Amino acid sequence: MMNNGNTLLKLILFSPLYADDLQYRFCDLVSSHTMRRTAITTMLILGMPEHVVRKISGHAADGKAFYRYVNFVQSYLDTEIDKVHSWMASDMN
Repeated sequence: MMNNGNTLLKLILFSPLYADDLQYRFCDLVSSHTMRRTAITTMLILGMPEHVVRKISGHAADGKAFYRYVNFVQSYLDTEIDKVHSWMASDMN
C-alpha cells in the first residue's frame, strides 16, 4: 500500500505473464534490485549529481558498477539531445 496524503492506495496489477487472471501487487512482480536500478537511473536522468546518487545507493566512490548507470544515462541523454537537434534543423529548413 502507498500512502498518498491521508488516503491509502493499494496498487494492483493484472499481469500478462500469468495466465491465472489473479491480481498481483506490483511489489510481488518486481524485484527490489530492479527497483534500485530504476531509482538510480531515474535520479541520474533527472539531473541529480552523481556523488549524491552514489551516496544514496551505497556505491563506493571508486566503484566501477555505478558507472554502468552513468554511461547508460549519458547515452540516453545524448540520443534525446540528437533528436531535438534534428527536429530543430528540419524545422529551420
